[in-house]
Amino acid sequence: GSEMCIRDRLMMAMIAVLMMATTMLTMTMTMMLKAMMTMETAMAMVEDDGPAVNTGSVDDLSPEDFEAALGSYDLVMVNFYAPWCPWSRRLTPVWEEAFHEIMKTPEGNDVSFGKVDCTGQEGQDLCQAQHVHAFPTIKIYRRHNPHSREQYVGDRTHEALEKFVLENVHD
Repeated sequence: GSEMCIRDRLMMAMIAVLMMATTMLTMTMTMMLKAMMTMETAMAMVEDDGPAVNTGSVDDLSPEDFEAALGSYDLVMVNFYAPWCPWSRRLTPVWEEAFHEIMKTPEGNDVSFGKVDCTGQEGQDLCQAQHVHAFPTIKIYRRHNPHSREQYVGDRTHEALEKFVLENVHD
């Protein structure tokens, strides 16, 4: 009598626990699916939009974009960086500010600012080809010549970068 009652209660409790676990698992899987769909949508919105041009912010350059920029501008300034590097992160807003200020000048049509993430596979290859071994490294390319690369050694302030560009764009 009483043994059967305890076994039934235990069985009912186990079934209830299994049902709760199944419900929680289903909810977790639904949430994960939604998150993955949201990420896919976000990724689709951030598709590559071709070579770097003077747009709202400094573009990450693929090797193709890099070549296109060198062929299109008298002066190309490239920030070779690593996202994990504190100095690279510190340079980012300065780089953007200098870019925005230069784009307001007549010289802005002859200058391109770009950046290359040296941690991705494409970026690693480009950084090696450009002899970049420390982050961030700013390189200057003049007169559409990929071999004209020189290292920028001035101050890393937007004012210093802007002054450098304005003094060197038509050199």
